[in-house]
Amino acid sequence: MQHVIRYEGGYERNFGTLRSHGSEYEGDDGDRHLVMPWPKGGDGVRFSFNTDGPEMLQTTLRDELRIAVNAGIVTKDELVQCGSWAREASFIGRMDS
Repeated sequence: MQHVIRYEGGYERNFGTLRSHGSEYEGDDGDRHLVMPWPKGGDGVRFSFNTDGPEMLQTTLRDELRIAVNAGIVTKDELVQCGSWAREASFIGRMDS
């Protein structure tokens, strides 16, 4: 099993053009760059969405998820998977002996 973590392009710079399975991004140099192919055997990284301090940022998790789906960043099915991963990783409600 080969775990892979990737970061390509800043969120703020690329938010307006992010798409699920996108093929390019804008780099810090202002140029467009192609996303490199995923390594063979790489199994990716589990991730989830959250909001920290919604009262400070004037947003909610529901709003953030709606934005992500409407912008084509993730599909509703992918959000279901993210929620499952978040519950698996959460310490809330889990009693470890």
